[in-house]
Amino acid sequence: NTRGNAQGCATYLANSLNLPASVDVISSLPEHDVSSASLELQNCLQGGVAFHCTDLDRDERLAIENAFREANSNLRVMAATTTIAAGLNTPASTVIIAEYEFRGGDARTYSVAEYKNMAGRAGRLGYNEQGKAILLAATPNERAILFKKYVLGSYEPLRSSFNVQEIDTWILRLLTQEESIYTADVFQILANTYGGFLQSRQDPSWQGRVEAYLSDLLPKMLRLNLIEQNGEQIQLSLLGRACGQSSLSLQSSLLLVELLSRSPVENLVPEKLMALMQALPEADQCYTPILRRGRAETDHAVNVAKCFGTSIVRELQRGVRTETDYLARCKRTLILWDWINGVPIERLERQYTANRFARTGRGDISRFAESTRHHMHSAHQIIILTRPEDAPLQEQYNILLRRLEFGIPEEALGLLDLPFLLNRGQYLALLQRGIKSLDDLRQQEEAR
Repeated sequence: NTRGNAQGCATYLANSLNLPASVDVISSLPEHDVSSASLELQNCLQGGVAFHCTDLDRDERLAIENAFREANSNLRVMAATTTIAAGLNTPASTVIIAEYEFRGGDARTYSVAEYKNMAGRAGRLGYNEQGKAILLAATPNERAILFKKYVLGSYEPLRSSFNVQEIDTWILRLLTQEESIYTADVFQILANTYGGFLQSRQDPSWQGRVEAYLSDLLPKMLRLNLIEQNGEQIQLSLLGRACGQSSLSLQSSLLLVELLSRSPVENLVPEKLMALMQALPEADQCYTPILRRGRAETDHAVNVAKCFGTSIVRELQRGVRTETDYLARCKRTLILWDWINGVPIERLERQYTANRFARTGRGDISRFAESTRHHMHSAHQIIILTRPEDAPLQEQYNILLRRLEFGIPEEALGLLDLPFLLNRGQYLALLQRGIKSLDDLRQQEEAR
């Protein structure tokens, strides 16, 4: 259920099973910009075992998945987190489920549906007509509990993805699907969703409370220019549509509108906007490995001030509950700055890992970059609508979005025009040799 456990399990099995080395997989792994997880993977493959988690890059994960699917591959064993166990179609002759709960912000036990999804990987159509799914139990009592809950248990009831505690975001999402609706019909639209149906059945008083809430919410959305009124009908404004199409909650969208409206024009350049995105609640919910005690990570705030200026530091301080949350924002900001400037992944891991209990891995860095890319798109739309005179050109944002996606400096973006996709380490290796474009590559001697 964690990256560290998956890697530790694979290392233990590689040292214990005496399987032949998975030479073909080792030879297909990337050679540049390798992380600590990459080196550990190579060691495990020497013992015929692999692990699969978010600390591996795309090419490494694909190499493992493809080899494990091949019936004649000598990669026989893979330790994996739920990323692949419950997410990708990777059949196996035997599935062993050793832990039964998610960790972190989504801390809970696996549902019956999630168990059956993972157990269902057992059996290869066309190779094995039957497969084995094994639940590991430490005691007879635990064995009985697990068998009753997962093997004999029924699927949980379906739930709506709408959160009844966030009616405002719910309304915003629904209005993005409609050109315009009558104001009097707003509640009925809510009630006609599956979430509304479930809530009405569970709580007969829900309708009255929601109608009272909507009587305050809709005028507020009008004042904030999120919706427009045309007679008895309402529709989302361009600003409201930009907020509704984002991945942010309404409260986060409003926070972003406020943040961008008060920011000086120099903070609207893409790199500084990337830093401001770390002050959003969605960014705070993104797990950031950081020490909760001691002063080992206080330098992050000082370094953010040096890179981005004191006005960015002040914005990162707004709305935080603890100093640790503030330092986590600063840490994400610095990691992203180094990522887009091509700092090697091994150095990033070493520089931002305070100790083994707060280890920063490739998966953390990729998650920060991906979520920030999504938020940056929403922020640029909001700037265009609220401060068009200060909005940088779209191409400037596109440049930063590509740097976030690939983790390369701006001078290496010409390499993305190559007629084949490379990994980050290969792009950086070419750049290090002075090759920045397709023309530069063509001018090299074939051997070089």
